[in-house]
Amino acid sequence: MNNKLISYKGQLIESIIKTCEAFPAQWEIKLNNGRMVYVRYRSGYLSITISNNPTDDIYEAVRGEEICRIQLGDCFDGSLEDEELTPHLNKALQKLDKEESND
Repeated sequence: MNNKLISYKGQLIESIIKTCEAFPAQWEIKLNNGRMVYVRYRSGYLSITISNNPTDDIYEAVRGEEICRIQLGDCFDGSLEDEELTPHLNKALQKLDKEESND
């Protein structure tokens, strides 16, 4: 996945690692501001969670705020390509950015 396609608060994503290809498809993302993002696609549902604070521990993101939950496939679907993830990840991070700007 091209890190430069996705931004958060005007900062580029520092790293994206796809830790599992399917059942579930999973990504660990580190933002330049230090926060971690965990992405999981299983049983047709895409879930994106983010850590509350800067961290190097992905489990902080796993237990963090869910910023996206959307059904993209049926209950037997557990595979998602990077290109399919990109628009949903962009939308979730942009929505989070707007919510934090209003606080």
